[in-house]
Amino acid sequence: MAGETESFFEKSLAPFYHGVASGDPTSRELVIWTRVTPEYEGEIELSWKIALDSLQKKIVQKGVIKTDHTRDYTVKQLVSGLQPGRYYWYSFAFNGKTSVVGRTKTLPENPDSIRLVVISCNAYEAGYFNAFQAIGDKKEKIDAVVHLGDYIYEGFSARFIELSDRIPLPKKELVTLLDYRTRYAQYRLDAQLRYAHQRHPFIHIWDDHEIANDAYQTGAQGHNPEEEGDFEERKKHARKAFYEWVAIKDQPALFRKVSFGELAELFLLDGRLEGRTEQMAPTERGFTSPERRLLGQRQSEWLIDGLTKTKATWKLIGNPVLFAEYNFSPVIPNIATRKADNWSGYPGERNEVLSSFSLNSIRNILFLSGDSHCSWAFEIPDPFHTTKPIAVEVGVPSISSGNWDSGNPLETVLRWEKELYAHPENQDLEYVNLRDHGYVEVVIFKDQVQCFWHYVNKDSHEYMDQVGKSCVIPQGANQIILK
Repeated sequence: MAGETESFFEKSLAPFYHGVASGDPTSRELVIWTRVTPEYEGEIELSWKIALDSLQKKIVQKGVIKTDHTRDYTVKQLVSGLQPGRYYWYSFAFNGKTSVVGRTKTLPENPDSIRLVVISCNAYEAGYFNAFQAIGDKKEKIDAVVHLGDYIYEGFSARFIELSDRIPLPKKELVTLLDYRTRYAQYRLDAQLRYAHQRHPFIHIWDDHEIANDAYQTGAQGHNPEEEGDFEERKKHARKAFYEWVAIKDQPALFRKVSFGELAELFLLDGRLEGRTEQMAPTERGFTSPERRLLGQRQSEWLIDGLTKTKATWKLIGNPVLFAEYNFSPVIPNIATRKADNWSGYPGERNEVLSSFSLNSIRNILFLSGDSHCSWAFEIPDPFHTTKPIAVEVGVPSISSGNWDSGNPLETVLRWEKELYAHPENQDLEYVNLRDHGYVEVVIFKDQVQCFWHYVNKDSHEYMDQVGKSCVIPQGANQIILK
């Protein structure tokens, strides 16, 4: 039953080799997750419990749950009726064996501050997950880890394998349900990834690599129908494996809101399967058509309506791809000034969303964006008052996925960064780092948001967690003040 990944098992963890995880926290409920590797096929029943202490003496809830091969022996339990803003410890048991004890936390109901860790893009073959280890080690009270997508990578190419002991399984492009399940299983056997999940609740969205490269609603740049069959079948397999292996509520749509009371509201976007139309180059006819969408009509209306009606001071947008427009030609000569897969590749819908901020007097909007593998800070201009910013954007580095430090001399990358700043079309760019990996820590107060770019190397098991840059975003100013 273990298949290709059995060689990665830590025998002392049997049968819970993949550890535990928690996710989708609110002030009163959250999901707890594990995966059992039984010695026989068929339906199995296991028990779970959640307690107020790490020794699990003060049990507040417990129960039993069943799973089988139709869920790849993964288990998700929604635990409700919890108290806001407090830690809980949980575990699972099966056949006389107990899992490791996970720590999780409900969200505070109306807090004075919130501390989030925001991450994306953890390619197994590109480097060690040291950043996950650093996140697990954090002593500060982390309310949640927000993962903006590319939790797994569906491709397989020997030229992208940077470390010989990090070869992804199966050794092929993911197409079938078994393929996707195997890749998730290998990722979840990584001790550093397991550790971060064991220590903090996660809030997940997907980007393209959970499905196929540059995916959209009806296809993908990385999907060849002649070799890989029907895209709808592949998409169905990718979606099912995601919901099996990620601690997230089972729901028909991925986009959703997370409330932090009057302080903040987090809007999580599906930039792939909900309504994205195919990418186009700016030179193609119809590029600016309002019918071309990244979110789709339903999700776009939901976002604008939610941003307009929320009473929260800060409006956070968990965004799979960069929203800001910028010119990347100093790094890649002759590149189109708009990146087709980003928001700038969908100018009609982008202008619609951006205009709604100004027309509805929506303030204190902070995009938290993944995908690019680099660090960014932008002040987004108001389309009606171009001298004033209407929102800000913080782009997070990758956990391990390759950026411009891969195969390029440091002095070259540093020169590119300077040239990006200097380009006349990049006046909204406040910060860029094309070379470091890690995560962003976001601390939200009523009067300001503080962001810290943490950099953690990925190429050896010895690593340091260092703050490379920080900024303050004052309430009401839509301004990045670098520290």
